Amino acid sequence: MGILFLIATLMPRLSAATGKTDEAATGKTDEATTGKTNDAATEKTNEGAPEGVSGASTDETLLLEVQVNGHSIGKVGEFTLRHGKLMARPDELRDLGFQVPDARAFGFSGLIALADLPGLTWSVDQKNQELHVIASDNSLVPTLLHFYGRESPVSRRVIESGTGVTLNHDTVGTFASGKMGGAASLDLRAFSPRGVVDSGWLAYAGAGSSGTGTNKAIRLDSTYSFADVNTLRRYRVGDFITGGLAWTRPIRLEGVQILSDFSMRPDLVTFPLPSISGSIAVPSTWKCWRTATR
Repeated sequence: MGILFLIATLMPRLSAATGKTDEAATGKTDEATTGKTNDAATEKTNEGAPEGVSGASTDETLLLEVQVNGHSIGKVGEFTLRHGKLMARPDELRDLGFQVPDARAFGFSGLIALADLPGLTWSVDQKNQELHVIASDNSLVPTLLHFYGRESPVSRRVIESGTGVTLNHDTVGTFASGKMGGAASLDLRAFSPRGVVDSGWLAYAGAGSSGTGTNKAIRLDSTYSFADVNTLRRYRVGDFITGGLAWTRPIRLEGVQILSDFSMRPDLVTFPLPSISGSIAVPSTWKCWRTATR
């Protein structure tokens, strides 16, 4: 009887312990299976995502002044820093003067890395917000120079001009010893997109220096001028004064004048600047000799 009572007492405890062991083992197995499933699903999701989308939140937009081969080009470019790679849009790179192959495959966001451009190395100066680029001649867009009259219609500048007439005047009236007199300086100007007509006049009325009354008008200068902003030429017909250098004397003439007027393009430098440039196509070798020893 004692043995049967002992067995009946131990059986429930053994059953409870067995249930806990099974639950713990089952829980660990489920957790491991679930973890592996989630990791596999995450990996598949990352593999299926386009390149650059997963790191879009870490992109940094930079506005940098561009310097090419040690010279500033006077332009500021918009770049994107992504995972240590400096990227930009193809049209932005072309506007900065870099060659971008048309057949190159761009990323999902339409950006291209500067490291993928052949013959180009770069570095960023974060303190001064500058991009220093070392580029070969083949990686830069060439500059095309056109003769006068050969520019494409798209590149021709169009200057807006109104149409109207102006009259500037300066009048003076005098009254002395019972006599009245007056004088006026007139500047009549008419303008339109076809040119400008300018005429100056002097007019007198009333008493003169001889004491007798007189009315008189004197024409000063009358000139028609037209400025062509695409060829930087100015055409004048009428009265004009020629230009003079430091050792010459200007002359007043009446006739036709055709001259180059660079004041219409203040961004152009009209005098030569000294410059030295060159390109190395093959490696260079230097030999140094000192006291007959190489």
